[in-house]
Amino acid sequence: MLTHMATQVQRRLTVEQYLDQERRAEVRSEYLDGETFVMAAASLAHNVALAAKLKLSRIYERVPGLQQAPLSSSAAGEGI
Repeated sequence: MLTHMATQVQRRLTVEQYLDQERRAEVRSEYLDGETFVMAAASLAHNVALAAKLKLSRIYERVPGLQQAPLSSSAAGEGI
């Protein structure tokens, strides 16, 4: 018994096509070598951490001579 498998041809996008598609998309995606990959929704923990980072960044912007919010010791050692 022979079965026919349908193959889905996925066209590669240019960066411009991806950006245009992303502006109109309801769900965000990532772009890599012409392909797009749907991004997972952020977790509650991620959103809480991001909100805290943004708040710290705003506080540290007001301190004269400080260029960026502090990083943990492990991240600071990675040259970020």
